[in-house]
Amino acid sequence: MYRLKYVTVFLISAFIFSCDEGSGPVDENPVGKQLDVSDVVRFEGNAGTSLFTLNARLSTTSDADVTFDYVTEAFSAKEGEDYKKTQGNITIPAGQRNAVFTVEVVGDTLREEDEVFYIVLSNVKNAVAVREKISVTLRNDDTFVEETEDGFISPDNYAGFDKVWADEFEGTNIDLTAWTHELGASGWGNNELQNYTASPQNSYLNQGKLVIEARRENNGQYTSARMITKGKRSFCSVELISVLNCQKAGASGRLCGCLDRIFNKWVGQPVAK
Repeated sequence: MYRLKYVTVFLISAFIFSCDEGSGPVDENPVGKQLDVSDVVRFEGNAGTSLFTLNARLSTTSDADVTFDYVTEAFSAKEGEDYKKTQGNITIPAGQRNAVFTVEVVGDTLREEDEVFYIVLSNVKNAVAVREKISVTLRNDDTFVEETEDGFISPDNYAGFDKVWADEFEGTNIDLTAWTHELGASGWGNNELQNYTASPQNSYLNQGKLVIEARRENNGQYTSARMITKGKRSFCSVELISVLNCQKAGASGRLCGCLDRIFNKWVGQPVAK
C-alpha cells in the first residue's frame, strides 16, 4: 500500500514537470540555423519621420518558430533627434525563412555627416544569431548649414584706405578666377591629418558666406579645403584682413605691408595690429 502511494506521487510529479517543459516545439539543432539581419543604409529624408525596413533571414528553415528581441541603441545618431527608440519581438514561423520589421527615423534639412545607430538582438530562440548588432546608417542628403553672425565682422571701410577688392561670396559657386584650391595631404609641414581637396563637400558658398568644412569620410580619413589667391589677385600698399568664423569661436588677424606677386611673400616686415 505504501509502495503504491509512493509510485502514484512520483508519476504525478513527472507528469507536471513534463507539461512545464513542453510548452512549444523546440528545434533540436538550432546551431544549424543561422539568423542574420541586413544592415541598412538610406537617406534620412528632409522632414517628418520615415520607416526603415530591416530584413531578418534564416540560413535554412526551422522545424520550430524562431524568435528574438530587438532594441535600438545610439551611436553617432542620437535617440529622439535622429531616430525614435524602437523595441519589440519578432517571430519567423516554422518552415519560413524571413521576417521584416521597421524602425522610425527623423528627417531634417541640416548638412551633417552620415550618422549611425544600432539594432541590438537578444533572446534568440531556435537559431543562432550571426551578429548581435546591426547598423543603420543615415546618409546625409542636405545642403543647409546653420550660420551665425558670431565672431569678427570686418568693417566695410577704413580711414585712409580705399577698398580695391573684396569677395562677398555671393551666388552659388566659388569664384575660381579669384581662388585656387591647393590640393594634397601629408600635413603641409604641420602634421595635419586632413587631405585638402577641391570637392564641393569641403568648400562651398552658403548664405553669402564661404564655408570650409572638415569632414570625416567613410574610410575614416579626414578631408578639408585650402584656398589661395596666388597668381589671381595681387596687392601692394594695402591692408589685408583675414577673418575666421568657426561658428562658436571667431578669430581675426590683420597684416599691413606689400605682397609681392612673383615671390608670394611680404616685402619688408609685416606689422601685426
